[in-house]
Amino acid sequence: MVKKISIIRTVFEGTFWTSIFGVLTKIIAMITAVLVLSHLSITEYGLSELAMSVVAFLSIFMLPGMIQVIVADMSTALGKEDYGRAREIGKNFFKLQSMLCGVAFLILLIISIFATKFFTSNVSGSLQILSLLFLISPIRGFFTLIFSVTKNFFAQGALSFLEELVRFAIISYCFNFTELRLEGVFLGGIGGPIISMLLLLSSFKNSYRPIRESLLTRTAPFFESILNHGKWSVFSSYFNTFGQNMRLWIVQAFLGTGAVGVVSLAFNLLSHTQSLISFSSILSPLISEHQEDKRLVNTMVAKAIKYQMFIFIVTGTFFFFGMPVLVGALFPKYLLALPLYKLLLFSMIPASFAVVFTPMFHAKKEQKSLFNAIMTKNVAIALGSLVFLPVFGIIGASFEYLVTLTYFLYERYKFLKKIYTGFSISWSSFFSFDEIDRRLLSKFFMNFKNNVK
Repeated sequence: MVKKISIIRTVFEGTFWTSIFGVLTKIIAMITAVLVLSHLSITEYGLSELAMSVVAFLSIFMLPGMIQVIVADMSTALGKEDYGRAREIGKNFFKLQSMLCGVAFLILLIISIFATKFFTSNVSGSLQILSLLFLISPIRGFFTLIFSVTKNFFAQGALSFLEELVRFAIISYCFNFTELRLEGVFLGGIGGPIISMLLLLSSFKNSYRPIRESLLTRTAPFFESILNHGKWSVFSSYFNTFGQNMRLWIVQAFLGTGAVGVVSLAFNLLSHTQSLISFSSILSPLISEHQEDKRLVNTMVAKAIKYQMFIFIVTGTFFFFGMPVLVGALFPKYLLALPLYKLLLFSMIPASFAVVFTPMFHAKKEQKSLFNAIMTKNVAIALGSLVFLPVFGIIGASFEYLVTLTYFLYERYKFLKKIYTGFSISWSSFFSFDEIDRRLLSKFFMNFKNNVK
């Protein structure tokens, strides 16, 4: 009973700070988006997205997705009060990521030099700026890792908020007092994490101190984690990003750079809408810590999906009617993105499952199965784009996404039923209100009042 109360408190404290900072971050992000979109043409915006896709294609050196595995492993160790093991896992991960990101930095730097022969000088300069992301990424990832496993949700949310705030300040300065356009956008992406980490350095030290001061314990080789299941997490995250960027290049091939700008804006708006309030970062360490208690995990998952769907439906409905007003008033040249965005909003219903499914895969170390599903999804993206774009034009990108996401989630759900005993989703549970719901809401309002005070 005490354990359940502690979990409920952690969930709602995490939800409170994640929601507060999530909303504040998205407000600043939207203001930044207005600033960027008002200064860049549709073609320039599309060019910036394609430049970012080059970074994404090299992002495998950042070990994408591995952070979830490390969070799961460190949380499991901390749940057993094995601080030395947690320290060893985190330290080795930081070393490995730093070495690989150093290689990626040099590769992108070389690419930027050759880019001058095929693109304008500002594209080459932008790639040189973006190469610095690989030097910052390991440090930024380690901050996030420590804040996550120590459940310092305040600092975790503040880090993202401060990043976005500094990013806005830098981009605003570049647009108003310099001639930098694309370069200014990317400078903001570099300066944001650097300054925010400096501001939260004290909080990071306090969170890391209990782990750092423990003795290292080498109970199992670190690379065993990577070779056994970590590599599949890296491949899963990388090829998931690869598929998303592949979609942009297919749009570029069929419809041109301007269309890339429109499609990118629609998907970015969807991403901002979905990330306002998400349970993913809260559930990941909790499911890993308590995975042996099948009944508790099943209850957490069922309730998380239920309330995540409710939140997504409310926010989706709000932005379905509110976003056209905002876009029309602030940057009417991007009104072409609204039909795509409105159609994409319907994906928030299946996305409420995705938020919960991914931590479940990581907790059970089933990254290989997730990788196989993602590769199947990428094939669906390619085939769907080749079918929907020629038939429906630019809005075909939204149709392809809805079909692909729904199929992808259905396949993952079937597999999760096999590895989680007793796990199933009943549609009737979404419309019921039981004793657990009453306790959750009561605890939510109690924590809300305490945090506000």
